[in-house]
Amino acid sequence: MSWDAIAAIAAVNFDTEKRAQFDAMNADVAILDSDIQRLEAVEKFEAEQRSAPRPNRAQPGQAIESTQVEERSAKEKRAFAQYITRGHSGVDAELREFVRENRDVTTGTTGANGGALVPQLYHGVLTEALKAFGPVSLLVGQKRTTGGQPLKIALSNDTGNNLTVLGEATAVTEVDPAFASKILSTDTVTTGVIKVSIQELQDSYFDVDSWVRQAFGQRYGRGLEAMITNGNGSNVASLITSANAAVTAKGNTAVSGANGSNSIDYDDIVAMYGALDPAYISNATWMFNSQTRAYLLGVKDSFGRPLYTPSPNSGAFDMLLGRPVVLNQALPNIAASAVGTVLFGAFDAGYLFRTDGDLSILRLNERYADTLEVGFIGYSRIGGISTDAGTHPIVALSQAAAS
Repeated sequence: MSWDAIAAIAAVNFDTEKRAQFDAMNADVAILDSDIQRLEAVEKFEAEQRSAPRPNRAQPGQAIESTQVEERSAKEKRAFAQYITRGHSGVDAELREFVRENRDVTTGTTGANGGALVPQLYHGVLTEALKAFGPVSLLVGQKRTTGGQPLKIALSNDTGNNLTVLGEATAVTEVDPAFASKILSTDTVTTGVIKVSIQELQDSYFDVDSWVRQAFGQRYGRGLEAMITNGNGSNVASLITSANAAVTAKGNTAVSGANGSNSIDYDDIVAMYGALDPAYISNATWMFNSQTRAYLLGVKDSFGRPLYTPSPNSGAFDMLLGRPVVLNQALPNIAASAVGTVLFGAFDAGYLFRTDGDLSILRLNERYADTLEVGFIGYSRIGGISTDAGTHPIVALSQAAAS
């Protein structure tokens, strides 16, 4: 209540006008009190949100580490100490979940009673096996659609038509451009189902949901690389067969036992560079796997200069004859009769990759409920097709047959 309101009550002549004045002042005070309570509630909520720990977001290729590992380990140690000194009934209520196991007095696990007085610790880092995959699906042409219905691709090749000399009183000859079309459909691809028990979801040190999503992302990337490179026998064409097999390796004949079936020479790379139409050179990229790269690191020109040019910024070997290099682990190794050990060209002009949205991930809560498990499945609809209209935007190197 304000001092003005108190003064109004204490007035000798507390008439109707003063009473109305008092009521208005008292109503204003009530409104202000309500506003203050609301502000205090909002500030309390914001403070709780700021203090709440946020879950880690795993990144592809990084180890997954729980934000609660250290806190959980500390609680386990406190619970174990209280159990030893006070017995089970003396353990604090919030720590009793950490002393549910019954163990014997050995530190090993041998024997029926093999347990430990030593509480278990957890490393806190899930070590994953890694396998590299490249950005092949990002190098080729991209087409995102809202459905999976067949898509018509139009192609045109007018490169054979130029100027002609027109004689006096001579009719102009009709020269129509050449058109063609292809149909690009989609396939539904999946990552397979991963089942995780509810107990594992509840007890795991790690955010299993995030790990599954990260694993699916890597499966998707590796799968796209393999399907686009080698095809899937359905609606995803092979990048290798879409390329023009313009060059057959002659190999380094100066080395004993080396030939076009088991080696690549500087002249072979130069021949590939020359086989690509100059119209595509400015956007061209080299592509091969890591084993082929390791071999090419030792290749030199006729003056003894390395074929590879180190990057002045990163120090990595990422340029070849002035054009960038991308690794594709789905390409074949150097071997007799291998096709496509090295690809070179403008991949966005020679191949079109179609997807119906990004990778979708479903959590199957009900399907495996009778076994107390949750399923995860990733799926997408994709397609791929060659868009070579006749001038061969991509060229391939093939190894010679064994001699």
